[in-house]
Amino acid sequence: MGRIRQLMRMAFGRSSRGRARGEKGFGGRIPFAGPEEIGPKFRGEDYYAPEAAEKNLVDPVQGQLWRVRLGEDVTMELVPVRAGKYRRGSRRWFAGEKPQHWVLITHSFWMAKYPITQRQYELMGEENPAHFRREDRPVEMVSWYDARAWCKKLTERERGEGRLPEGYVYRLPTEGEWEYAARGGNFGQGYKYSGSNNIEDVAWYGGPMGGNSAYMSSPVGLKAPNKLGLYDMSGNVWEWCRDWQGDYPRTDGLVNPTGPKEGSHRLLRGGSWGYEAGCCLVSNRDGLTPEHVYADVGFRVVLGPDPKFFKRPARPNAG
Repeated sequence: MGRIRQLMRMAFGRSSRGRARGEKGFGGRIPFAGPEEIGPKFRGEDYYAPEAAEKNLVDPVQGQLWRVRLGEDVTMELVPVRAGKYRRGSRRWFAGEKPQHWVLITHSFWMAKYPITQRQYELMGEENPAHFRREDRPVEMVSWYDARAWCKKLTERERGEGRLPEGYVYRLPTEGEWEYAARGGNFGQGYKYSGSNNIEDVAWYGGPMGGNSAYMSSPVGLKAPNKLGLYDMSGNVWEWCRDWQGDYPRTDGLVNPTGPKEGSHRLLRGGSWGYEAGCCLVSNRDGLTPEHVYADVGFRVVLGPDPKFFKRPARPNAG
């Protein structure tokens, strides 16, 4: 992947000029799943504070979309993803995907049905930076800082209008959330790609062995969705995740993992129009320094609890 990324950088990449400042945290209490609900397989790395259970928050209901009106005729739809567990990683030869391990996501959340489009990006007052211009294509040439700033702006607007559940924010997904959703959440069927074992069904991809993308991005939603109703989770554009890139821990049973506390690269997931099929697997991982932008890197958002308020108590006794 390194050689392809180098060529992509020469052709389409640059350093982002406008780095967003750090976000301020938002308060609010968040749904809780304690050690007794996690079970002996899971040793708590991160889970929510017990007192949060006192709050009755809006919880994503399966099949109930969350809609955000971004403009007069433009709505962003987010798909509900219920809490659950899955086996993350793979047994492939790529060291970054090992070891396979169980992950528990204790909270439900909503995830954007599509990558953020160029039209949606502009409607939050941002200039369209995309190389492949068309309003229904994914926005690209956005840094991790740009993506985070867009989410923060949307959070502040919707909170100001009283349209956010308490304790929830618009943000980039954690890597754990992203792979869980890409695999289909509680409806996952073990597909290699997001929604199918046949990449042609679900992804726009390229690479030296050929592909179907004509080496450009495509309008969102033209391929089949996965079992949750999420489109383009494999291929089209890479998607920024909230986490720093790092090796998976050598322990099983992680709860709401948020990755390393520091690093040099932010995680990318999903593959793109410029990469081979193997990079579009739901287990595949890549990363970039957060200030860099490419014509095959975009993002999608989630509406969920703010990971800044995940608690880190002592590990519960597994019995």
